[in-house]
Amino acid sequence: ELATRLALASKDPAPLVDLCLPSPSLYRRGSEVIHRLEAITDRLAEHDGVLGPVPDYWSRIVEEGLSPTSLEGYARCPFQFFARTLLGLERLKRPEEVTGPGPADMGQIVHSILKSFYQELIDRKFFLSKEKSTDTAAILKAVTQKAFLEFEQNHPTGYPLAWQIRREEIATLLEAAVAQDLQGLSESGYHPVALECEGTARLPQSWPSPLSGLAIRGRMDRIDYRRQENRYRVIDYKLKSAKSRHPVDKDLLRSALRGQRLQLPFYLLLGKQRAPHKTSESEELSLDAAFYFLAPQWPEGPLVIERLPRDAWEGQSGEALKETVAFLVEAIRQGLFFIQPDDYCRYCEVSEACRKNHRATMWRIERDPRSRAHLDLRDKKAG
Repeated sequence: ELATRLALASKDPAPLVDLCLPSPSLYRRGSEVIHRLEAITDRLAEHDGVLGPVPDYWSRIVEEGLSPTSLEGYARCPFQFFARTLLGLERLKRPEEVTGPGPADMGQIVHSILKSFYQELIDRKFFLSKEKSTDTAAILKAVTQKAFLEFEQNHPTGYPLAWQIRREEIATLLEAAVAQDLQGLSESGYHPVALECEGTARLPQSWPSPLSGLAIRGRMDRIDYRRQENRYRVIDYKLKSAKSRHPVDKDLLRSALRGQRLQLPFYLLLGKQRAPHKTSESEELSLDAAFYFLAPQWPEGPLVIERLPRDAWEGQSGEALKETVAFLVEAIRQGLFFIQPDDYCRYCEVSEACRKNHRATMWRIERDPRSRAHLDLRDKKAG
């Protein structure tokens, strides 16, 4: 108690600690850490997420490939990326507090239904037949009921009435969205040829370091094909529950340049490797990529299609996009995992381990050139 009182009075309690406490080294280490944490400087310290190279994790990236989702996570918040990806931290949930499926669960259910539905149509050669006699509504209803049943058998669903309402909402959404999608497929000449495709590719050696020759990977929800032009289209589904569209979902090229939406740019590269009708490595394919937003509350919903320019990797925008990806990958290789607070902190699963409310930490983050450069990505524009 006396040592504590001396410390609070800004007096050195070290002689007393050395004489009376069983672990004086613990106090000294703790004092040094507190001194570093409270320092008001313009440089990040080792306790601010500046780990330095993490060779084991980097070796895993080189071997397995880098996914766009993980890179988006790093662009959002390097510390969150570190805690979730490298440390595997997550918030523990108490079973008695689980009130039902969350947004991620509903997204998985929707993906499962759409995969089963379109696979059934592919197996029946629905898109290759001129006479559309297949009852698509009955097929959709059957696969929807099956998906809900499988989820109920393996996950808590919460209050029965609430779960029934959510089921009806999803069924109604998919009924309208699928009808719109089938109409669009009929008019455009596209038809699905592959679902839930895992893809890997090597980036060209001519790309800037550390991207040169680096492997990338990803899972594409759907690949469509238009025979008349030998053109492919990679589709990624996004379930949205908000009432309006977020800015990052409007201008996809700008969002990609900011590291916020990297899936479609990556899929433009991965899709060329997984094109089912590709006959040779030298064959040049025409490829598009689009998000299919399933958004029942958007004014333009329930199915909103947002496309990424097919030349996103070319010209001035392509160079800017490569710079963004190279910047993020190099920062990961250097082991920079500082905090970058924003609105997403409200939903962060590792917020308890974060010092976003510690003023001295935020002072350093706001002024260090490395964290500032990362933050400046959010203002990057095309052209």
